[in-house]
Amino acid sequence: MHQFIKQTTEKFYIYGGITNVILTDDTIVIGSCSVVALDNADTVVTATILDTDTLAVYDTTKVKVKLKAAGTEALSPYKITFIIVTSSGESYEVDVFMTIDNI
Repeated sequence: MHQFIKQTTEKFYIYGGITNVILTDDTIVIGSCSVVALDNADTVVTATILDTDTLAVYDTTKVKVKLKAAGTEALSPYKITFIIVTSSGESYEVDVFMTIDNI
């Protein structure tokens, strides 16, 4: 589990990785991967906080997506789940928790 803090206006990439579990000859199939975001009430907020058009493979063992300038303290922490699928048919879920703190 990974966690981080951001302010509402910040936009940057976050990553979900499977470095320690991916097989040597395996590759990530980005067309089969996805990412989902939930707020603290388990409401799906993917379109609100993630730019899913930016979902891409990074460094052969990670998937990245760009955060939008969005989110509120009241609805955080947010749970962002990367679903990563490989060419051998393996499927992994990597959870990242984001807290909004407007300092």
